[in-house]
Amino acid sequence: MKAKKIFAELIVLAVAAYVAYLLLPQRIAVFLNNKAVEYQKDNQLATAVSLYKNSLNIYPTVQGYYNLAGVYEAKGMFEQALAEYKNTLRLDPQYKDAYYAIADIYRRQKEFQKAESCLREFEHYSDQDITDPLNDIRSQQVISLYNEAADLYSRGKSIKAISKLKQALGLSPAFTQGYKTLGDIYLSRGQLKEAIKYYEQAMVLGAKDAVVYNNTGVCYMYLEDYEKAIHNLKKAYELAPDDIDIIYGLASTLRDNGEFDAALDLYSKLKVIVPEYPNLHNDIADIYENMGKKNLAAAEFKQELDIVKNQARQMPLDGFKRERLAIAYNGLGDSQKAEDIINAVIRDNPNQRSAYYARAQIYRKLGKFKEAEQDLKRAKQFASAGWVNEASIKKIEQPPDYLPRPQIKDKHSSFREDIIVHLKNGHSIKGKLKLATKEKIVLEVVVGDSYGMVSLQTKAIKLKESIQR
Repeated sequence: MKAKKIFAELIVLAVAAYVAYLLLPQRIAVFLNNKAVEYQKDNQLATAVSLYKNSLNIYPTVQGYYNLAGVYEAKGMFEQALAEYKNTLRLDPQYKDAYYAIADIYRRQKEFQKAESCLREFEHYSDQDITDPLNDIRSQQVISLYNEAADLYSRGKSIKAISKLKQALGLSPAFTQGYKTLGDIYLSRGQLKEAIKYYEQAMVLGAKDAVVYNNTGVCYMYLEDYEKAIHNLKKAYELAPDDIDIIYGLASTLRDNGEFDAALDLYSKLKVIVPEYPNLHNDIADIYENMGKKNLAAAEFKQELDIVKNQARQMPLDGFKRERLAIAYNGLGDSQKAEDIINAVIRDNPNQRSAYYARAQIYRKLGKFKEAEQDLKRAKQFASAGWVNEASIKKIEQPPDYLPRPQIKDKHSSFREDIIVHLKNGHSIKGKLKLATKEKIVLEVVVGDSYGMVSLQTKAIKLKESIQR
């Protein structure tokens, strides 16, 4: 009887020794993993890498590979990081954080299709909703395409810039900034109907932007659709009543449409704010001439002449200021002098669109009506100018409000304790269930600042209790 008891005790000891033998590598691996975490927190990354590798050599774990990948990523060694994240998935094909980490690296490398494929693979294994992370990736792709367009446009490659912007809109049809910028580029190219199309799409999406309305109005003005021009310019004025260029644009369009009193009210407002605004006095004089107020017109032409002459004392006059001189001289009756000045302006810059309009006025006063018509036709062939806010594409650093903002990757976001295992020896272990067979269960558990795997024999378990969330 005593021999049987001793034999039974020996069996128990042997089983305990065997269990201890099986668990020892795991415990050593967890210890090394935790030391690696400490070195990683102290930014001693080379030491952390060495310890993680030793830990994995002793006992490969999901968390060990994941942690090693994170260190490589912190060191900027992205290829190595990707390899270890993929090792993580080899052990656990449903490990969410590894998929998200891989997608995040591809996103930062602007390999957006690979990032999306990675998330699609995770969706296949887990059936989890990946709408938000996919939106994040597409948001970043839209911004990347927009910034490429900005760079191309700055280098004079507007056709390629347009292509990039259209790709961005294909990914995000609500990307208002893309429509606005396309409108700007088409306007700068003189493609007025295309510009209007994209500006108006921005408006449909809710853009309350004075510049968009102003430029749309200018496009319609050049197309001689004054009703739509004034409608849009008034909208711009409502949004930015103190913007001097918008005031001037609306006043000038009202003048061209024969609404002289309304135009004079706005010109008078501008006169108070910026009395030397280019061509302001010439335009007011033009209205007075049409109203038959010759003396008032002459006074305004004289004021424009004096302003430009005073500026000439400080610096050489550019083509636009010389154009203003020509218009003023013409208004004051010296049309020959005006013609000489404007001819020199056009010789110096044959692409100065407004100069042809100015010369047409001069030709009319000189009775050269055929030449005046020819100049008006020439002016319409040029790209738009005047009080247009020219395209100036600035790179986007952060997504606008109508694009989803990328979420900061949380290394531990997928870890959720879902079970408590009560052992027959009175202890309890809480963790995330990773594997369950007839012989054992494997839990992922928190160990210090990191994680580890614990394997428990089924016969040592008294009770398993699910954690409800």
